[in-house]
Amino acid sequence: MSMEIKIFKDIHNRELKEAWIRLGEESDVFPQMYYEWIEPWWRLRVEGKKLHVIVLYDENRAIAIAPFCLEKRLGITVLASIPIHYGDKFEIIIDGAYSQREILQIMFKHISKFQDFNFVKITNVQKESELYYFLKSINYRDKYLIGCPLSDFSNVNFDTYLKRIDGKVRSDYRRRQRRLEELGSLSFEVSQDPEFYKHNQSLFREIYERRWQNVDTKLPDELVYRCREEAYTACLEKKKALMAILRLDGRIIGYRIGFLHQQCYYDWKICFDVDFAKFGLGSIMTGKLIEILIPMGFSMINHGAGDYSYKRDWTLDNRVKPNYEFFASSSSPLANIYLLYRVKYREMLKTYYHKYYKKGRK
Repeated sequence: MSMEIKIFKDIHNRELKEAWIRLGEESDVFPQMYYEWIEPWWRLRVEGKKLHVIVLYDENRAIAIAPFCLEKRLGITVLASIPIHYGDKFEIIIDGAYSQREILQIMFKHISKFQDFNFVKITNVQKESELYYFLKSINYRDKYLIGCPLSDFSNVNFDTYLKRIDGKVRSDYRRRQRRLEELGSLSFEVSQDPEFYKHNQSLFREIYERRWQNVDTKLPDELVYRCREEAYTACLEKKKALMAILRLDGRIIGYRIGFLHQQCYYDWKICFDVDFAKFGLGSIMTGKLIEILIPMGFSMINHGAGDYSYKRDWTLDNRVKPNYEFFASSSSPLANIYLLYRVKYREMLKTYYHKYYKKGRK
């Protein structure tokens, strides 16, 4: 094999774009690694970073793409994985005809030269993935990032799964539906129609802002919604995304938007009308979604970042899929200090800040 690596710094480079779209479809990569997902976020919210996409070629044909960018942190240049704030799972896109491990070895042999950067930061690597095991094997420093509760309903029907979850969760699920049905006609539906999303995004935003306006001091702005519309509708068009809608007398009172990948539904955003907060709409939507996903051939829900009890309610044995960050530094003393900061001291300082500084300002 004649392997060659190229670095792309322009996301609109035609060669890069065509290779990225082709590989994304051929390799069945996680949808948030698609060119069509990343490009709008990068174009509209680059925030001072510089693109640094590593592409591996075999006989002039792109066979692997590693999306990274360069950013400045505490006086050093960091090679950071993308998506950053708009993705929940990072993968390197690899042609299925090649050994993942062999390709990763070539990619990281190049990265280990630390050309143009002093530090490597790879975020949202799912535990037990090929990339996770590889990075462990080459002694990258790892740090637990966040847990993603997992509902596994493989090889069971909905009634059987419902019987296996906690009895209180099951009774609350049924009781709350009955209470809602006393108010009107309750219905649940799923959709992969991009036009449905475009038509309802303003309503989704309104529901979200009413739900969080007194809690979140920094609600998503117009630019975020522009990115979301472009990126998410592209995934809907590829049938790699799914919306779930709860209605009462035709009115949307709850929604969740997520992705489809390898028989698993990945939650990304979920919200409900605050007027119905006491009815546990999140739990109702989870149960209804599982009931629909099973006959569609899906076997799991990854509830997304955040190990919260309302997500665990619908898991068996409190199953959680952790996401990790991985780090590596050059021999630069400053890079090594930054490594210690990321692995050990960053969380300590954040805890101190929230416990003492913010508390003292109230």
